[in-house]
Amino acid sequence: MEEINQRVIYSVKKGNRKAFKRIVNFYKHTVYEICMTGIKDVVLAEEVSKKVFLYVHYNINQYDTNENFSLWLYLITVKHALDYRNEVNQNKLNIQSDSVLQEKVNINETKETLNTQERLLLLLRYRLCIPIDELSQIFDIPKTILKPTLRDLLEKISWNNSKVDNELLNTGFL
Repeated sequence: MEEINQRVIYSVKKGNRKAFKRIVNFYKHTVYEICMTGIKDVVLAEEVSKKVFLYVHYNINQYDTNENFSLWLYLITVKHALDYRNEVNQNKLNIQSDSVLQEKVNINETKETLNTQERLLLLLRYRLCIPIDELSQIFDIPKTILKPTLRDLLEKISWNNSKVDNELLNTGFL
């Protein structure tokens, strides 16, 4: 997966607004997709995406340049989306629409069978191709547990385009 150059990050840390705009433009679609998966509402996902970038802007100095920037950003995004989702659940608000995984997963079936974290896990792994090592860090799940979890989730859902079948499960892609 392509990564933002560390010089851009350094420029942002120095206060360069144009450099931060490059980061936003580079990651805005991915951040939105993650938010949409967790929140399932277009307007609210956009709001949370904006909050993620505001958080990143104000906390960029906490980013360790020895680490992968996208991993840091995705971790923040997942946490914001899950926090918002938990807040909504506590207030018993109804969240409608679900569309991020529509190309690969039959959403009508996954609504009842997958929780938010499971949908985010599938999105990050199979739509955004985030490596298992990074997913393990994002979700704080050991790799030895994450691999079988992904396999179980694949078995749990119905795939529209039937590209995921026993061959894929046995290829080691997981």
